[in-house]
Amino acid sequence: WLVKSENYQALNTILPKFREKVRVIYIDPPYNTGTDEFIYRDRYQRSSWLSMMADRLKLAREWMSSYGAIFISVDDNQHDSLWLVMKSVFGEENTITSMVWEGGLKNDSRFISVSQDYIVVFVKDKEYLSKQNVRWRVRKEGIDEIYAQVERLKRQFGNDYDRISQELKQWYSSLPRGHPAKQHRHYNMVDDRGVFFPGDISWPGGGGPAYEVYHPVTGKPVRKPQRGWVFPNEERMQEAIREGRVLFGPDENSVPKLKRYLHETEGQVLWPVFYKDRRAAFQQLRDILGTDVYANPKDTETIEDLIEAAGDANSLILDFFAGSGTTAHAVINL
Repeated sequence: WLVKSENYQALNTILPKFREKVRVIYIDPPYNTGTDEFIYRDRYQRSSWLSMMADRLKLAREWMSSYGAIFISVDDNQHDSLWLVMKSVFGEENTITSMVWEGGLKNDSRFISVSQDYIVVFVKDKEYLSKQNVRWRVRKEGIDEIYAQVERLKRQFGNDYDRISQELKQWYSSLPRGHPAKQHRHYNMVDDRGVFFPGDISWPGGGGPAYEVYHPVTGKPVRKPQRGWVFPNEERMQEAIREGRVLFGPDENSVPKLKRYLHETEGQVLWPVFYKDRRAAFQQLRDILGTDVYANPKDTETIEDLIEAAGDANSLILDFFAGSGTTAHAVINL
């Protein structure tokens, strides 16, 4: 749902429809030029940039549901002031972070290339999100290519999973640097359940149980991890073994591994520091409009990630600085 700022007064009349219902807000506010002149024809026309932002943010907080999150793009000039306003409106206890968006070096800089922007992130009620065990995740890039390659190898080698795993490792090696699938190259083994990587089977932090586990071929007790087994008792361990989730070595002299399947771990957290070349968004908008209208449009895929992480398929999404329509484009793509 996008609403232009000049419709602010009209928006107030329909506020009850939005109160406490918006799941995700993304805004890319107008640049602070150091003057009090803004293109928005409302009661903030003669006010300062921070006053303009503060009142809108107060209204935004009223719109947000208890699950609500707000993401604001901002540069060095505005970041510190906006951060203080955000803490005032949302409370320091609802701070998440400032994400750093590296958009490409500028070789014409006099001192240091200031090529980063920020995305300031706050939530409506961080304590509520914790109680609801809410975790923000986005689907890992490149995993569909991995699944497709495994299917091709299965058609070629049938149920020879050792050969399939070997060929999968070679495929990862052949990928160019920067290919999205390459970052998941540790998922390089395959069995009848899918693609997995052999992970640690020990108790996090140490102090786990130390019962005996016997090798399925030699029948002898295998080496135990120093921190103890990840499973709290023998019954749970035996269940995992029966399900084929434990990878044993050739004999009892190595510690078994826990199979962690890609299809069970498709989500990943958002990176607090990330690179995304801004020129791609500029070219995308030029291709759509056939001309150059906005100098610095935001990248659609980046906004997709924010919405996917903090929202769901039924979420109401708000952007009250419509701009080039990046938020709408991102929602359509999702």
